[in-house]
Amino acid sequence: MSKLIPLAMLMLFALTAEAQLQKILHQSFELDEIDHIALDLYGEYDIETWAGNTILTETSVQLYGANPSLLKFLVKKGRYEIESKGDGGTMSLTSKDKNRTLMKYKGEDCFEFVKLKILIPEDFNIVSNKKLQRIQETDEATTTTTESTTTDNNR
Repeated sequence: MSKLIPLAMLMLFALTAEAQLQKILHQSFELDEIDHIALDLYGEYDIETWAGNTILTETSVQLYGANPSLLKFLVKKGRYEIESKGDGGTMSLTSKDKNRTLMKYKGEDCFEFVKLKILIPEDFNIVSNKKLQRIQETDEATTTTTESTTTDNNR
């Protein structure tokens, strides 16, 4: 009988525990003639450089206390999507949904943790957490030397 108590407790815990749902979303943005990038994103994010020539974003979403269909619905609705707008040499990246309301499932609060990582090309400089700027290549001054030749006309 004493062996059944731990087994019963384990089964009760397994039935009542809410599973963590996780989804990782990726987006990429072309930077053909873009020199300045403005960031207006929801929450905190990390910016890192990489050897590519596009901006890549990785949004990791963890949702507790909900079922998989809720997470699927939120992704489809665009809750974690980043939109880009370009104007001349400037691009802005903006979170589609900046008003993330509290969610409930079966009368209980759902807990959401979102981590955003932004990978920018190495030829961009992080001016601030909201501004990126392409590093301008300095033209190396080419110096040309003129060689003077002297001819000796001795016959």
